[in-house]
Amino acid sequence: MGALRQRIQLGQTNLMKTKAQKKGSEFEKHIQSVLLRRGFAARQNLGSGNGINKGDLSTSCPFQVEAKNQKAIRILEWIDQTKIEAQRGNWDADKWALVFRDPRQPDALMEQAYAVIELEEFIKLMKKDAEPLSKAPDKDLAYQLHQIATLAKRVSCGDGKTDTYLYRSLAKFCDLAVKKLER
Repeated sequence: MGALRQRIQLGQTNLMKTKAQKKGSEFEKHIQSVLLRRGFAARQNLGSGNGINKGDLSTSCPFQVEAKNQKAIRILEWIDQTKIEAQRGNWDADKWALVFRDPRQPDALMEQAYAVIELEEFIKLMKKDAEPLSKAPDKDLAYQLHQIATLAKRVSCGDGKTDTYLYRSLAKFCDLAVKKLER
């Protein structure tokens, strides 16, 4: 009986696969943990890539996440796989993210990881981050904030008492400003 056949019968080839799967699963759990700490919903897809949910993680992020924790970096191959997974799943085919660990670091150190996305998606994120929260000056809100500042200076009468009329006016302008900001 050949050596390979003996190893297959003894299940030794599966041990190597299981070790690689465990390593990948640990990295997926690490990414899940990081996303959860940052306020995103995230869960690891068991048997990822072969069921309804494609990719390694299901998240509330707008990107399909594929994780790689391998010694040899095969980034173009991984990108192709990630794109295919995004097309097969219920995701926008352009919304994929490949996350991989730096293999030069010890296995226990998973913090050194990188994310790869398409350039156009990166530009959209950068543009979104650079846009001001208020696109045009809001004269109404500016007036209300000016009124709040003016009234706040006058609320205290100086003798430790509060002017009730000014206090109510200040509260009214604060409410208006808050409602304006919530829109």
